[in-house]
Amino acid sequence: MGLPRLPSEVIIQIIEELDLMGYPRPLAYDRSAVNTTALCQLTLVNRSFHIWTTPFLYRCASLVTPVRISLFARTLRDLSSCESKSKHVRVVRFSGFDQFLHARSVRNICAILRAISPSLQRLFIDLPLLLIDPEQPNNVKHKYEPLSRAFQGLSPHTLVEFVSGRDDLFLGQVGSGALVWSNWTGLRRLALCAPALYDYFFRMLSHLPFLEILALTDPLDFDDDLQGTLPSSLHRVVLIVDCTYSVPELKARVDYWEVCISAMAMERGAPVDFVRIYLPREIDAADWTKEKVATGELWEIDHCPLAKLAKSLGGTRALISTGAGRTSSLVR
Repeated sequence: MGLPRLPSEVIIQIIEELDLMGYPRPLAYDRSAVNTTALCQLTLVNRSFHIWTTPFLYRCASLVTPVRISLFARTLRDLSSCESKSKHVRVVRFSGFDQFLHARSVRNICAILRAISPSLQRLFIDLPLLLIDPEQPNNVKHKYEPLSRAFQGLSPHTLVEFVSGRDDLFLGQVGSGALVWSNWTGLRRLALCAPALYDYFFRMLSHLPFLEILALTDPLDFDDDLQGTLPSSLHRVVLIVDCTYSVPELKARVDYWEVCISAMAMERGAPVDFVRIYLPREIDAADWTKEKVATGELWEIDHCPLAKLAKSLGGTRALISTGAGRTSSLVR
């Protein structure tokens, strides 16, 4: 006697659970290799399993090397067999570059962003955009302008999470360039590395009516008197800094940012919950943030148990402060 035939709805639910089991947290970017392999094998069972599994297989793409980026771009361009796959992509991570971003990689990244723009919900970039020299015409033509158009072409209402892992002047955090992320009005979570905290930054921040969490790694302060308007939905600000300065100087800087942002929050009539993370000098703040974004931990820090957070800090002494002046020393 053969096995009972399951309804397609049940099979799809099982495949979905298999996909979700591959992530350590709901907002993680990296799926385990075992689960990815299992999903790939299911697509080869028969035509029905291929149709059922494809949306989950392509839902999240962690492209952590130039080779992976190239292969994924080629997959999306292969209309003969993958015409509908781009519409399933909800989450993308671009990384794997050290000092240089070659023109070929730029073309592949732009092609991917154009293809998945209507469905993309979460974007994590760790690209050396800062090192694109605008004084070189070839860089402007083959890197700067194509990337600018690709980012600006993303759906402003679909994207709900954006993470930039480096201080990318291209994104307009400093200088005269446009703040690209301010156009994505559907954002709920925003994480930036070394953003310049000045009035213009907060004016652009007010363009994000649904923003709930803002994470700032090693911010730069450019104004003596920060002013602006916070989104009404913003309820948590995470400040991540490493101890490259003396402790009193570092604390004074963070105190200043918190006072200014708290004043903006009071003007709108709702306080903001602050989470401060002071990393020891031997831990790079940008690398730590990128690791926590990849695992989905960054957005859960407000209710992460202290012992668990201490472990995630690599076993070294650090400080975390949450809420109004509640500070705990974390030691593994």
